Amino acid sequence: MSVALVTLLVSIIILGYTWIGYPLLLGVCARLFGGRPPASDLRPLASDLPFIHVILSAYNEEPVIRARLENLVDLEYPADRLAIHVGTDGCSDRTVEIVRQYAGLECGGLTPLSD
Repeated sequence: MSVALVTLLVSIIILGYTWIGYPLLLGVCARLFGGRPPASDLRPLASDLPFIHVILSAYNEEPVIRARLENLVDLEYPADRLAIHVGTDGCSDRTVEIVRQYAGLECGGLTPLSD
């Protein structure tokens, strides 16, 4: 056998294992050794989650800022692990007023950073 033929055969075997053999091996192992853990085991404890700071920069965002803040407040993330900071500088519309309406909500704290 020539070196080229051996190289071709080895390449075909490796590709066959990658595309067919390995997925079959995973399927057999999954059937033999069990399925997925219960969903309750997949969620980390709230104390294990990192503290998140969301920083928004807003300039004349009156049409969209309320929806964005609602979206952030509605996140499925522990309120004591989430802080939202909104920077509004020199807005000529009602962006600052809208942001200040959300400052007292239970989302871990919303800090308006303006003028």
